[in-house]
Amino acid sequence: MKESEKGIWGKEFGEFLECDELTPSASLTRTVSGTIVGYLNPSPYRVFRKLLLITALAGPATLLVCPQMGLGPDHSPLMHLFMQFGPTACHAACAAFFSLVCLTIASFILRPEELRVASSNTLLFAAATAAVSLVVFLCATPLLVSTIVVVWFFGAVVGGATGIRIADYTRRVMVSY
Repeated sequence: MKESEKGIWGKEFGEFLECDELTPSASLTRTVSGTIVGYLNPSPYRVFRKLLLITALAGPATLLVCPQMGLGPDHSPLMHLFMQFGPTACHAACAAFFSLVCLTIASFILRPEELRVASSNTLLFAAATAAVSLVVFLCATPLLVSTIVVVWFFGAVVGGATGIRIADYTRRVMVSY
């Protein structure tokens, strides 16, 4: 910066400091305050909608690695690993993998304020996301056995809750450094 520019900026800054204080209107103050409060305290419904959108985008990618309820490749290394423990454990593990990946990705996309809302409602959000995902799977493959559906749901809730907790913990550790 040139010496002449510093003098001009210094003069303008001095004039700014000497100006009379202006008070914004009450309506402007309410609008700005409401916007800030809304930003810092997001609605749980809005956070849930974001989780669903991210799950809808990330979920199909998980099917390439671990097929769910007949969707995806017939055999994958992850499915082979899970099948060693039996078909019931495989359904639970695939569901946990599905939700863990989706909600972990979602949790890193969410703003810190949104992640706080998701973390304070971990089981609710994991269960609701798992239920919506399960409905989508049932629409795609309607001939599923009820036992598989129940096992899948519980696996998805555990995986989703774990994903949110992992992301929350990781973000807190990253922010503290």
